[in-house]
Amino acid sequence: RALIAATGWKSLSTELRDQISDELNVEQLDDLSAAGSDLVDVSIKANFRSLGARYGGDVQAIAKALTSASAAQLVAQVRSQGQVDISYGAGQIASISEEDLVITETPRTGWAVSSHAGESVALDLQLSPELISKGVVREAIRAIQDARKSSGFDISDRIHVKWNCAPEFVAALNSGSKWISEEVLALSFTQDSTLSVSEEELGLKLDLQKA
Repeated sequence: RALIAATGWKSLSTELRDQISDELNVEQLDDLSAAGSDLVDVSIKANFRSLGARYGGDVQAIAKALTSASAAQLVAQVRSQGQVDISYGAGQIASISEEDLVITETPRTGWAVSSHAGESVALDLQLSPELISKGVVREAIRAIQDARKSSGFDISDRIHVKWNCAPEFVAALNSGSKWISEEVLALSFTQDSTLSVSEEELGLKLDLQKA
């Protein structure tokens, strides 16, 4: 699972989000705020460039007011309302939008995060047996597609696939045989234990024949 907090993220279409998920090889892509406060530590700083352009010399006082605010609450309000008014100095008011903040969101144990200029990406590092199996299947699909290309098959050619692999990956490939066959246009996908296990990733050995 990947979680993203980035400018314009919420405006992305479902189709584009699905495409990003596929390219990143992740199961699910969500806004980082969906993880909840139990997962993410939020800190904020003033974006002096955007605030300075509007408030000039008051920017230091605004920055001080931001540091005393509840970061998680302020970020949530800005993202839901578009902007939030905060008081600074002698009762003065500044309207704060997301571009006025440098937001750092740090996922806790079990996650990896990268942040830059207030934009963050977090990856769930916990791998279930199901996710591991899917990763094995994706790697097998990639290997077969590469083998199709090197064999000179046309993109529309149907094929028969014989395969063998390291014992620990056999169950995953058998359970994912339908998915693999659909992706590589295979009319059959059959394990052949006479094929020697290779030294490649998964130990996958392939014999492809044009149908």
